[in-house]
Amino acid sequence: MSVVSRIALPAQPFDFEALSGEARIAPGAEAILRENPAHHVTVSRYPKLGIAGARDAVAAARRAADTRVWSSLSGAARAKILLDVARRIEAEIETLRRIESLETGKPLANAEREIRGSAAHWEYAASLARHVYGDSYDTLGSNQLAMVLREPVGVVAIIVPWNYPLVIVSQKLPFALAMGCTAVLKPSEMTSGTALVLGRILREAGVPPGVVNIVPGYGDDVGTAICGDPAVDAITFTGSTRVGKAIATKAGADLKRISLELGGKSAQIVCADADLDAAAAKVALGATRNSGQAGVCGARLLVEKKIAGEFVERVMTHMAKIKVGDPLDHEPEMGPLVSAAQHARVESYIDAGKRDGALHWSSGKAPAGWYVAPTVFTKVDPAFSIAREEIFGPVLS
Repeated sequence: MSVVSRIALPAQPFDFEALSGEARIAPGAEAILRENPAHHVTVSRYPKLGIAGARDAVAAARRAADTRVWSSLSGAARAKILLDVARRIEAEIETLRRIESLETGKPLANAEREIRGSAAHWEYAASLARHVYGDSYDTLGSNQLAMVLREPVGVVAIIVPWNYPLVIVSQKLPFALAMGCTAVLKPSEMTSGTALVLGRILREAGVPPGVVNIVPGYGDDVGTAICGDPAVDAITFTGSTRVGKAIATKAGADLKRISLELGGKSAQIVCADADLDAAAAKVALGATRNSGQAGVCGARLLVEKKIAGEFVERVMTHMAKIKVGDPLDHEPEMGPLVSAAQHARVESYIDAGKRDGALHWSSGKAPAGWYVAPTVFTKVDPAFSIAREEIFGPVLS
């Protein structure tokens, strides 16, 4: 990994282009503006395409699927292009990590690890493009032979959240492409930058127009239009349980295939025979990674009773060492939350935990703004909201 040093805020916001068929669409007068969570300065502008733009993108993906401009390529040809995408992501790691850090508020070192991990997903998908096999069956009786052919499902709608923008795109898009599908991608309206840079990388790597369409926008209009379009064959969504339920209801009525990764409340379980210091370090990391804004965040801690007091003290010791501060510097390990609304949400859960009678501990005063210091609640009843609901902040119950 390269040495990560402080970066500067851009003198002017970055302008990013949407990708729809052969069109590259720049931000207009009604652009979506993204504010840096640490400094509250506008750092990015995305085009606001709305429902009409979403429908145009789906139509472009449908045309590309029906004309087989991508699926007719051999697996080896698709693999070569996907591998080129991986190499181009690695070549632009400094640009991508800067955008990711500016838009999400995560420290530069964390952003760099995620960009490298994204490139690895594209490499893996490239290897799978060569291994899309069917099956044959010759045990069905005399003079009978059956075959199973694996074909692309068609147009895939991909909707991703703001917390891991490029990684989650890279967990979905390259694998759809490896199979021969076309796609319409809607990144979060708060962190669209790296996905839109990826659109340019895909063009440069030789992905034909219309195969991948990237439409920034809001869930209520763009997301709903994409998921509800009859030309979409499958939907993959990562986000809230509330939105996931709405997608599942609509997809069920239309018999569309879906893949949903929704909310949770993951537990970390520690028994008395564990290496307690090693476990405490992992528990502290699991509860605070990406400022606790992770679907797999270990937000609940279940500890064997006879070691509970000692172990929680160890966890607090590790949490107290976490450096919280400006993510554009090279020292902080934890930055701010992604938005004012998310900050208010997390603070409301902390207040609820105190009201319910749980014992509250904090690692110290957080910087002003959308920061929350690593927090631990003990004496938590399973009925408390902090034990049952996803907080999405650095709060361990």
